[in-house]
Amino acid sequence: MKTKKKLTMLALAMLVFAACEEVVSPETISPAEAEELKNDAVQYSQANNSFGGTLNAISTYGISEDLTKHFPKNGPERTYDSINFIVTLTYPNNGGIITIDWDTIPVWTIPSIRGVATITNFVYGGATVNGTLTLTTVGNVQKPALNANGELSVSAGGLNSTYQAQKTFTWEEGFGNPDTPNVFSAYGTGSLTIANKIITSTIPQQRKLLKQENCVFPNTGIINLAIQRTTKEISIDYGVDQNGNTSNDCDSYAKLTLKVGNATLTMVVNLAQ
Repeated sequence: MKTKKKLTMLALAMLVFAACEEVVSPETISPAEAEELKNDAVQYSQANNSFGGTLNAISTYGISEDLTKHFPKNGPERTYDSINFIVTLTYPNNGGIITIDWDTIPVWTIPSIRGVATITNFVYGGATVNGTLTLTTVGNVQKPALNANGELSVSAGGLNSTYQAQKTFTWEEGFGNPDTPNVFSAYGTGSLTIANKIITSTIPQQRKLLKQENCVFPNTGIINLAIQRTTKEISIDYGVDQNGNTSNDCDSYAKLTLKVGNATLTMVVNLAQ
């Protein structure tokens, strides 16, 4: 009887120990893990910028009240097929082509226009972008916006990745006013696949990204990332300077909050490096 009781207590102790093992998390993040997560954040930020640059081009040149307007030599050559409602943007110096097939005249004053954008070797921020996006105009004539869904192939720095997104892209400032700098915002969900790694993202609407047109990276806003099938997470906060102080300047600094299980680490990085 005593032997049976001892065996029962031993079994319970083993179960408790096993249960404890399942929830053990590191108390610190190793240098190797920190470097890996930092690289993930930089790659995701670059891919997200390529997506934003593509929508910037479509919003600025692909929808217009004057489709005959010409642009400075650093802007695209725009052609418009008024019968089929197709806008083609051809960028100089082999900067790529964006073709948008709209379902009606592409002007911001018509609500709920739908279109399909085909992106071919579009170059933005050092990345080359290819893919297809489905577009729907939303917002209003004072603050026009696009809902964009689709998949892009992004090549940058010798790395190839696949970026998927479901986002709302809004022309926050500058629309219809050439004296006011253009400011765009974005929020929504997405993912980036690099080799066998999948990084999912959420940009909350209340902390949406805000970016001036002449800036490479967002001035402010947060992206929350999670590495699938792991306990690893990253938060990218663009609203800081090189010292981690709050700033909305046009720079390439961001504060990363890295998380592995219950362990966290915060660092400021230069996303342009």
